[in-house]
Amino acid sequence: MVELKAKSALDGQSAVQIGAVRLQEVEGRKLSAIAPFAGADADLSEAMQRAHGFGFPEPGQVLQKGQARCVWFGHRQALLIDATPDETLAEFALVTDQSDAWCSVSAVGAATEDVLARLCPVDLHLRAFPVGHTARCPLGHINVSLTRVAADEFEITAFRSMAANLWHEVTAAAELVAARAALP
Repeated sequence: MVELKAKSALDGQSAVQIGAVRLQEVEGRKLSAIAPFAGADADLSEAMQRAHGFGFPEPGQVLQKGQARCVWFGHRQALLIDATPDETLAEFALVTDQSDAWCSVSAVGAATEDVLARLCPVDLHLRAFPVGHTARCPLGHINVSLTRVAADEFEITAFRSMAANLWHEVTAAAELVAARAALP
C-alpha cells in the first residue's frame, strides 16, 4: 500500500534572514474561501459576527478575533484563516476549503517595505497601508494577496503552484536591498 505524506507548498524551505528581512513559509493553517450569495451580504456578515466575532470584511480590510482572521480576498470574497467556518455560513455563502490551494510567506523586518516596493505597485508605507490592511496586487509577475499583520511584517499569499516563483522573487529582491544597504 502506498503511504502518502503531505508536503508544504515550499517543501520544507528553511526560513532565511537576508539583510534586515526574515522570510519564512507559513504552514499548516486552515483556509476557507467565503463568497456571499447575491443579496445575502448583510445576513452573512451577521452570521459571521455571531459565529466568529467579526463580520464580512470590506475591501482592503482584515478582521481578527484571537487567532482567527478574515481577509478581504477580492470582489465579494474573503478568506477565513485559522478557524473552521461555522456551518450556518453555508446558508448565506459558498464556503470552500482552500487549505492546500495557497502558499503564504511571512516577511518580517525593518527592510520589508523596501523589499516589497521593488516588486509591488502599492504604497506600502505604514501611513498608507496600516496594520490590518490587505490588497490583491501583482508581486513581480505573480498575483498575490498582500496583508500587513504588524508594523514590520507582511504576509504574502499566492497560488500554491506559484510557491517557488514567489520565494525566488522575494528572496532576490531582499538580496538586492541588503546589498544596497551594505554599500558605504
